[in-house]
Amino acid sequence: MKIFSTIKRFILMVLAVIVGGLCLFFFVIGIVAGVAASSSTKEQTKGPSVLTLNLEDEIVDRSVSDMQLLASSLMNGQKEAMGLDQILDALLCAQDDDNITGIVIRGQAVNTDYAIMSELRRAIVDFRSNCGKPVYFYDNGISAAGMYIASAADSIFITPLGSVALRGVTSNKMYFKGLADKVGVGFDVVKHGRYKSAIESFTQNDISKEDREQTQRYVDMIWREIRDSIASGRGVEASVIDKYVDEIKYISTADYPMEIGLIDGAMYRDEFLQRLRTAIGIEEDKEIPSISIASYGAKEDEVAKPKNQIAIVYALGEIKDGSNKSDYNNIYGEDLARELRKVRTNEDIKAIVLRVNSPGGSALASDIIWREVKLTSEVKPVVVSMGGYAASGGYYISCAADFIMAENATLTGSIGVFGLIPNMQKLSENMGVSQAPVSSNKNPLLLGYKSLTPNQLTTLQSSVDNTYDTFVGRVAEGRQMSRQAVDSIAQGRVWTGLDAVSNGLVDEIGGIYEALDVAAELASLDGDYEVVALPEQKDSPFDMAMRMMNVQNLVQTIFPHLASKADKVENMLEYSEHDFNFKIMMHM
Repeated sequence: MKIFSTIKRFILMVLAVIVGGLCLFFFVIGIVAGVAASSSTKEQTKGPSVLTLNLEDEIVDRSVSDMQLLASSLMNGQKEAMGLDQILDALLCAQDDDNITGIVIRGQAVNTDYAIMSELRRAIVDFRSNCGKPVYFYDNGISAAGMYIASAADSIFITPLGSVALRGVTSNKMYFKGLADKVGVGFDVVKHGRYKSAIESFTQNDISKEDREQTQRYVDMIWREIRDSIASGRGVEASVIDKYVDEIKYISTADYPMEIGLIDGAMYRDEFLQRLRTAIGIEEDKEIPSISIASYGAKEDEVAKPKNQIAIVYALGEIKDGSNKSDYNNIYGEDLARELRKVRTNEDIKAIVLRVNSPGGSALASDIIWREVKLTSEVKPVVVSMGGYAASGGYYISCAADFIMAENATLTGSIGVFGLIPNMQKLSENMGVSQAPVSSNKNPLLLGYKSLTPNQLTTLQSSVDNTYDTFVGRVAEGRQMSRQAVDSIAQGRVWTGLDAVSNGLVDEIGGIYEALDVAAELASLDGDYEVVALPEQKDSPFDMAMRMMNVQNLVQTIFPHLASKADKVENMLEYSEHDFNFKIMMHM
């Protein structure tokens, strides 16, 4: 009887947990549906208002309209990321919106990459020049990245004890070979490209001569872009800014930056708001009507949409093999290839802008995507717009396009290939673990277990060399260069967008709007077209909730001990798969 009673209690407990889980499941669906509905509604200005932009909110290439990402960010206590596309459209619409009286920018730091900052800064300059409405920056202090964007404004103000933290651009890489040696983990390396430095953190104790050379070049170029833009925007000499940084003046309060012209004044928040009221014609002590760029929605004109379309196809994140439609933070070869095939056969779409922001990844997936880009460019124009990164595999998928655009600070190139194979032989011996492999053939590739034999290393190196030769050939064909010319600027070297224009890897400096103009010109559309963003983001609340509350999460909630064992088994299976899958990578 005692046994049956225990079983009964156990069954009731499991049922209670399941019922509770189902209640939570439908509760999540309700929350997400409500959040999604509210987030999809843009506010209209009901009278004169100030448009506000907070640089500390994360800014990504594409706005987050997918409910899974939205709900996940809310559940993690994070704000919804703003998309560059959303900000650029808002700034463009605000130029002609009589209810928008000006813009106020705030944010001591900037949560995005340099290429996105360049496009945002250019859009603010265009806003000022096209409509004449004032743009102000105000916060307690300001960083170098914040100053880069704020220098496009009419006026910059910070609090009296705030600082202008212009500190230059620094790359600080960490190296783990000493730690790996201590714990007994070794690495076999196969690569092609003297500048291919992605693996050096695990194989060296210090930066190589080649990596120092390329890193010094791109940090200098990025700093020059920031410094010269600030100097131009503020009407000061570049040498004044270099002196400010070199003499560590950025630890001072607002007085010295104001003295040399980096900012216009130092004031507290109430003083700035009163100044703003005067500038836009609002009575003293009255609340200033404002609307954030994330919420702003200009009134749409009721006109017939043109039939012709230009598709912006987003390729964002690391390039991976296979398909995964629930992961919006990475590029999957099969998924992007399928999207390009759909675009290619859509007769309404006359041209494509491929927005690439990727440091690379799988060589196989990159080649699959490259093929679809090439086939598409034979049917209709393909223009690549590079974001913060379009390097290694990111450049591979770009090189077949008809035209390539990048920002000055884009990091691109890195035409090289590597494979990094860890081995745990020494660690296993130190831990008293031995192995007895039994194989059906000679030369079993026991990746992760022991160092590779000379014959195995030679074979893998040959595979990497062949992939590099293919990469160089793809670039030579796409950019109409000789193999020798490509090889001379390849070798895994990273270039800024500005350098890439000089060496032929990129055609022009510009952002996504400029890329759209080029695409329209190549397709002879004369400005009469609609822009569509792909892949579509159209998850229902149910789909999103199903993903959030997947089986693994449910098991971990109800049976944490069992889930732990399942994870160990899964890890063992993944580890065993390394015997059969040696992946060649194209990564920065």
